[in-house]
Amino acid sequence: MTLEEATAQYKSFLSKRNMLVTQERMLILQAIFERSDHFSAEDLLFYMQQDKLQVSRATLYRNLKLMAEAGILTEADFGHGHLHYEKVEKGKPHEHLVCRECGDITEVYSAELERFIAVLCKQHHFKLDSFQIQIHGLCKNCSNKDMA
Repeated sequence: MTLEEATAQYKSFLSKRNMLVTQERMLILQAIFERSDHFSAEDLLFYMQQDKLQVSRATLYRNLKLMAEAGILTEADFGHGHLHYEKVEKGKPHEHLVCRECGDITEVYSAELERFIAVLCKQHHFKLDSFQIQIHGLCKNCSNKDMA
């Protein structure tokens, strides 16, 4: 999804809920599309403050939640005590490997797993919209530290 597509989608979402399209909302959306990582609300707030973009913490949290509802962001709890967000990438399903030691998050893709999920849904007459899979354990670096 491009920034332009996300902007149109968010404006439509807000309009349907009789909510205003504000400068702050558009600044948050733009800042999100300048990133290519998983981020927390605090990460994004810090990033925006570094660029001298003024937005309140409450406004940021509210809009991240709204953007997730609008299908622009996905929310994930990786066990770090806060939510992480990432832009929705249509047609790019992936799983997350989360290191319980260092907190590293690695995105992986498995065609086999995707096929299995499709079969599973078909067997249960379930129409799949999306899925999230998180696998928690130790990354290569942290595994090597344990063996040392």
